[in-house]
Formats: sequence, C-alpha cells, structure tokens
Amino acid sequence: LTRRGYRAKGVWIGAGTHTTIVKRTCEEIAPGACVWIDPPDHVGDALAALDCLVLASPSEGMSLALCEAWAAGVPTVATPVGAAPELERAFGPLTRRVPVGATPVELAEAVESAMARGLVRHAREVTLREFTAARMARRWADWLSHSRTLSPPRSVSAASRAPSRR
Repeated sequence: LTRRGYRAKGVWIGAGTHTTIVKRTCEEIAPGACVWIDPPDHVGDALAALDCLVLASPSEGMSLALCEAWAAGVPTVATPVGAAPELERAFGPLTRRVPVGATPVELAEAVESAMARGLVRHAREVTLREFTAARMARRWADWLSHSRTLSPPRSVSAASRAPSRR
C-alpha cells in the first residue's frame, strides 16, 4: 500500500498463538510499519481507527473479528475459510476475498477495493440482523429445544437392550 501512495500502518490488536513469530516477521519485512496493541475494553474503539480489516488466515471458524468489523461498518478483506464461504452463499458478498497465501500485491488490491466501501453497508445490515448476541442465543435455544425432542440413535441392537435372565 505504501508503494501505491498510502500512508499505511499494520495494526495488530490482541495476541495469539503466533504473535511472536508474526511480530518478528513484520519487523523483518517492514521495520516500524506495524503497531501492536492490547485488546481494548470495547473493540469498537479499535475498529473505529481502522480503514480496513484484513483477515488473511489459512483457517478460521466463525470469525468474530469479521463480524465485529462488519457491525462497525469497517471494510474487510478475508480468505475464503471457515464460515465465510457459507455466509456469502447465504447472504451474498460480505468481504473482498483473497486466496489463502495471497501475495502482497493481491492484498493491496483487495484493500483498495474494500476501502471503496461497496460491501460495507450490506455486510453491516446482515450482521446487525443475523448475528447479534440475542439472535444467536435464540438460534442456540431453538436448536437445543429441537435436539431434546430427537429420538436416540438406533445403533444399539435389540439383544443388548433385553434384560438379563441370570
């Protein structure tokens, strides 16, 4: 991005399993270009300072970071891993997609595209409608209620259920 005329800084919020390696690698590639901060009490405070959230992970589950960025109206760039492809099938494009292992040029192009904010409004609307704590808790409650009414599996043979005659 700096080669494209942007005054860009990478911001790493929080810590994870690979933080030490990531910090060392970032400093080797772009000395002084990254900022490392502890997670704030209110993630929205940190998100408000971002122009774009990049989640270039090789694997994810249901990324809370993406949902938080969408809810805050922050453009996102992400790899098609975890729940992201399923969400996009259900709701349409929510993020600018990059392949796993994207090159710096691919990432820069995606960030520029994401910052045009074409997807931000849609992603925010979907998130605030579908992924609030109350909505997700309701889905879990419905699922748990439904799962209690299911019959137990029939994998146990009739002979093993018969009372012993000893």
